[in-house]
Amino acid sequence: MNQTLRPVYMVLSPRSLDYARLAIATLLAQSADALHLHLITDSDDDRDELQRVVTEIAPPQQHRVSVFSEHDLDAAEEERLGRYPHLRALRHGHPAGARSPTRCCSPNPAQR
Repeated sequence: MNQTLRPVYMVLSPRSLDYARLAIATLLAQSADALHLHLITDSDDDRDELQRVVTEIAPPQQHRVSVFSEHDLDAAEEERLGRYPHLRALRHGHPAGARSPTRCCSPNPAQR
């Protein structure tokens, strides 16, 4: 059965894991919907640490969790938006101060 996963995005640092670990585990354990949780962090080392914690949490099988560093998103942005400098500029912040979501740059084509 091909189940549609609800996309959820969370930007965090491993330094917030003291409380975020329980929040992530609870979200995955209690969600009525099947989720694709995208964890976004700064560095590749942070990504690796978050991936380790996700493995420890052992999300229920109906969910999917992906962890991305800023470097991962930058590479995806270059690949997908390389010809569109104005869209690339919006990803890094709207001129009026609002932050644009990074969903367009998700390495997973199904989530764009």
